[in-house]
Amino acid sequence: MEIIERFVASARRAAVVRHEEGDEYVVQFLRDGIHLTEADYHTSNLDDALSTAAAFINEAPGPAN
Repeated sequence: MEIIERFVASARRAAVVRHEEGDEYVVQFLRDGIHLTEADYHTSNLDDALSTAAAFINEAPGPAN
């Protein structure tokens, strides 16, 4: 996998990676250093992957965040 972009804000991190085979991008989410594997987002659209990662980083903090 190739890392396309990393997003960081305080305890939240997201990385957009491209799988070597096929045209699939995966957004990997981390909170407090823990990879939220069940939240990984798969898409064939790079712009979708980048905007999803940015939305996670810019999400307003709340009780569950």
